[in-house]
Amino acid sequence: MKYLLRGAALLLTVCLVGLTVATVYNNVSFSRATQNRFRVRLGNAIYLGTEWVREHGRDLLATPNSALFHMLSDMARLSDNDLLTRLSAAYLQQDDDSLWRRLSDPDRAADAPSPEGLRRLQDYQQWILYAIDPARVALPPQEVDRMFDPEMHVSGSLTHQLFAVKVYRDFQGSTDQLDALIDHLCERVAREALVDFRVSDIYLQRVAFLLAAGRPDLVRRSWVERILANQRDDGGWTYPWHHWGPGLLRFHLHTATPTAHPTIQGLWALYQIRYRYPDWITTRYPE
Repeated sequence: MKYLLRGAALLLTVCLVGLTVATVYNNVSFSRATQNRFRVRLGNAIYLGTEWVREHGRDLLATPNSALFHMLSDMARLSDNDLLTRLSAAYLQQDDDSLWRRLSDPDRAADAPSPEGLRRLQDYQQWILYAIDPARVALPPQEVDRMFDPEMHVSGSLTHQLFAVKVYRDFQGSTDQLDALIDHLCERVAREALVDFRVSDIYLQRVAFLLAAGRPDLVRRSWVERILANQRDDGGWTYPWHHWGPGLLRFHLHTATPTAHPTIQGLWALYQIRYRYPDWITTRYPE
């Protein structure tokens, strides 16, 4: 029994030390890169990621994801990149008048979902549609309350709530109360990012959504450097990190290849840093 307890104590100690080292590595930058070197590295990553989008553009259009095209459209507007502009235009030219399309074109005429169709959606998907057009999306009052509940979602889905509320502000305008809620959700997302060192899909999503919500101050230099370091040679990113994630107990034994969901979110984060928040770079890297 004595040896069993010693073994358990040793294992616990090793785990605690490992978690401590991983947390420090996640949140502290050990890079001595100058501002110019970082800009070059960022530019190369954006180029490779955009080439990944070029290579997979037909697949993206064949099975379009409205949220991802919202990100691609935003990248196109930020950078005036011809490829992204053409890809976004091709998406909007498709024969689909659902309300989702307004994520990429807010002025587009669109059909509201039926009550049955709305009920089949996950809560955050209902919230996003409500955010786009509250007058035409029949969301029950209790569901609206859940959408604006500052403690409604937790790790793994908190970013979805943040995105829905951010979309609401985009379409319905800002108020002090709404801004305070978004700040609160952003701070909760940032706290999750402090302890989750796995550069999986949710890691990329947290950084991208913090930037999109207007809180670049919460994005650590080390997080962006780790996103850059985990980009694959073909320009994409993968769902898991070393076979682990994005769920806490999810492990992928097969070799993961880059897919659209993590890649576009990772790329969106980098585009925002370069084009929307250039001061983020100048305040974090010396000349």
